Amino acid sequence: MEITVLIADYPIVISGILAEAEKTEDIRVVGSSTTGQETLYLIHELDPDVLMMEIELPELEAWNILPKIRSITRKTKILVFTTSCNSVSLLALIRQGVNGIEKKDADVDKLLKAIRVVAVDGQWYCENVLEILSHQFEYISDSQDEVKLTKREFEVLTFLATGLSNDEIALKIGSSERCVRFHINNLKDKFGANNRLHLVVTAARMDIISIK
Repeated sequence: MEITVLIADYPIVISGILAEAEKTEDIRVVGSSTTGQETLYLIHELDPDVLMMEIELPELEAWNILPKIRSITRKTKILVFTTSCNSVSLLALIRQGVNGIEKKDADVDKLLKAIRVVAVDGQWYCENVLEILSHQFEYISDSQDEVKLTKREFEVLTFLATGLSNDEIALKIGSSERCVRFHINNLKDKFGANNRLHLVVTAARMDIISIK
């Protein structure tokens, strides 16, 4: 499967990623931008699978255009670069609907892997992000009632915590992607979580799963 990528970053970074992407067989950079308006235009015109975006690029005004991107398309996955992974910026990005967050100084192999993961509906977060965010999420309620999970739900939750996509989890458990989505929705309901990350962090805080 070919993954089309739009890069919104400084020209020197774009050149570096483009050079590495050209060495792969599955990643193709279809465009690049350095401003917010240009990024929105290219997303509309090119409909890329993944948008790689430098969140601190002054000309981009990324915080303002993230909602606009989502109003254009839900298909394009958003992978953002940041110079620091702190709880404030991470929470803001997740609430804006990004699919992945990685540090700007990550090695190229990690960035290419991140592209592949988010392209297939997975989530990718910089190292220790779950630990950074764990204290930011509250338990689903003040009740200490135990959350009861089926064996299959626990399997799905465990694989979800490793960042696997729905398709990858389906292969692991010998089921269909549709069934995996069904289990994830059930898990969200049981934990009162509004997204996959919230689900994993809440389960970890309740000691149902562990974060390595």
